Amino acid sequence: MQVCVYLLLVLHAADGCTLDSQKEIKFITAHTGESVLLPCSCTDTHTRPEIFTWKKYNTHRNTWDVISSEREQYRNRVQLGTAHSPGNLSLLISPLIEQDGGQYRCNIKWGKYRDVSLTVKGCTLEQPRGTTDITAHTGESVLLPCSCTEIQAKPERFTWKKYNTYRNTWDVISSESEQYRNRVQLGTAHSPGNLSLLISHLTEEDEGQYRCGLKREEFRNIMLTVKGCTLEHPRQTTIITAHTGESVLLPCSCTEIEAKPERFTWKKYNTKRNTLDVISSESEQYRNRVQLGTAHSPGNLSLLISHLTEEDGGLYRCGLKSGGVRDITLTVKGISTRKFTPRSDSTTRSKAPSDPSTTDSSERAGTRDGLQTSSTKLFYYISVAVGAVVLLLLAVMGVLCWRNKVQKRGQSGLSKEQTVQKTDEETQDCSTVLYSPEQACIQVFIDNIQNVERMMRSLRNFTYNTELVGHSGRFDCPICKCKSKNKMQNSTKRTG
Repeated sequence: MQVCVYLLLVLHAADGCTLDSQKEIKFITAHTGESVLLPCSCTDTHTRPEIFTWKKYNTHRNTWDVISSEREQYRNRVQLGTAHSPGNLSLLISPLIEQDGGQYRCNIKWGKYRDVSLTVKGCTLEQPRGTTDITAHTGESVLLPCSCTEIQAKPERFTWKKYNTYRNTWDVISSESEQYRNRVQLGTAHSPGNLSLLISHLTEEDEGQYRCGLKREEFRNIMLTVKGCTLEHPRQTTIITAHTGESVLLPCSCTEIEAKPERFTWKKYNTKRNTLDVISSESEQYRNRVQLGTAHSPGNLSLLISHLTEEDGGLYRCGLKSGGVRDITLTVKGISTRKFTPRSDSTTRSKAPSDPSTTDSSERAGTRDGLQTSSTKLFYYISVAVGAVVLLLLAVMGVLCWRNKVQKRGQSGLSKEQTVQKTDEETQDCSTVLYSPEQACIQVFIDNIQNVERMMRSLRNFTYNTELVGHSGRFDCPICKCKSKNKMQNSTKRTG
């Protein structure tokens, strides 16, 4: 009795699975490389049919082929249902390929089924069979573009190749190859349809023709031009002069400032060993004193040397791996530390008291400087005084001449006898009156001019003697002599 009840329950459970939306067609679209779930389930998710199958329609043979993970086409790519939901009969396919597109059927006993139409969009290259030209510089990174029109569609297989001009073949690019090891990256994970090739740390050998190709002979070509480093002013020698303690920049750069050479070195000529020694910040001579190039300008290869010493002078060479060189001759001049002390009387006496010749010469130099300054002031004062005297004399002469003319007009009314008598008297007393008033006025002017001339001559002699005082060691002032002579004459007169 219990066995019969159990069989009835099993038959009821088998007959209890009713497909959801049975005999209807479900349309699904997906992309290659993705995962897709073809839905099929019982209305009661806790009810599992005794047997069910998934089949795909074969358009070539016009038959329904059973889908199994054991078959070559679906091996390790399909999964049926889930363990925690017995009534979930869905089919998961991952990753999709274009051949997965078609009509699928979820089938249980007694003719119950549900159909699903799957469309798989594959990768079609953008600008197929076209050629794109790209220019880059050594040391940079470059992205060679290649992508599917459907950015979510990942092709089943694609390759990047480079044309080998020597063997006339297309060589596959791989990060495992010696030329591209750790320098290439294919596509991106978040965009399956992005097939671009990224090449880092470009070298001149990377230049050439590249091809992005799919499995079905669909491709796109890229022509890459890599500009390398060519030194400015190659094979020329530049001369630079600097001083100890300063910093100096030895110039060296590529014509393409963005082009970084694969390798370059700075060397200095060793005159003792007749060799070129590589310059490094690790060496004892240049430790923490040199800096090579700048990060923001890859083509700037200049060498900066700080805290220069005289040993840094010499011939330097900036050289590339390709053979280009540029020479620089650096001259380092030392700074003189000798101090110049002004000479003075006190310093001379304290340093060399036993040398009278040195002392006398210093004293004469000081006396000469003081006398020259005094003579300049004296000449200025005398010139002002002479000018004032000359002006005063001119004024006196003017007054005298004016008075003479007035007296002449007053005497014009005298008679001829008085004039004749006066003339006779003047003629008789010629020994007493020598000049007429006009002549006397002129004679006074001449005497004054002569006196001024004598004073100027004395002043010139004074200046000349002042300049010669350093040679004679003595100084005779004519004005002082004159004063002394006058004092002696006055004293003699008083005595007499």
